[in-house]
Amino acid sequence: MIAEIQRRVDAWRGFTLGRAAEAYPQQAPRYQPVADGDRSVSDTTMHLLQHWFRHEPHLLRGPRGTLAFKYWPHQRRLVETFIYLYEVRGLRRTEDLYKLAGVDPLGPQRDPWAKLGGQSATGSGKTKMMSLLIAWSYLNAINEAESPLGSWTS
Repeated sequence: MIAEIQRRVDAWRGFTLGRAAEAYPQQAPRYQPVADGDRSVSDTTMHLLQHWFRHEPHLLRGPRGTLAFKYWPHQRRLVETFIYLYEVRGLRRTEDLYKLAGVDPLGPQRDPWAKLGGQSATGSGKTKMMSLLIAWSYLNAINEAESPLGSWTS
């Protein structure tokens, strides 16, 4: 299931992500629908993705000078995958996730909340990635009048 979802996200982004030791991708991401059932992302989402995962580093100024910062490929992959599944594919149920990946579901989901999870190692930046996803959902909820974020009925 993971390989199929990663393949779909890579196609939506427009290229595959390498490992941390590899150079940062030169090409600009597309973030455009490529498969049946894909939707376009909101303007807010597009601005956030382009800001977070731009080619130039973020410059952080602190007491020890200015540091250049970029997200690691696994961090980028986690955030992009959540956005792809929730906003581009509109998945809200675990059964829909299994169907997208072509896997038989284990059983029905019993509550109305979306069930998505990300797996990352200890110390890999899970808290930071969740802060990006919280910002994404909040900013879409207040900036996009038609946004389904924050609503479980869509």
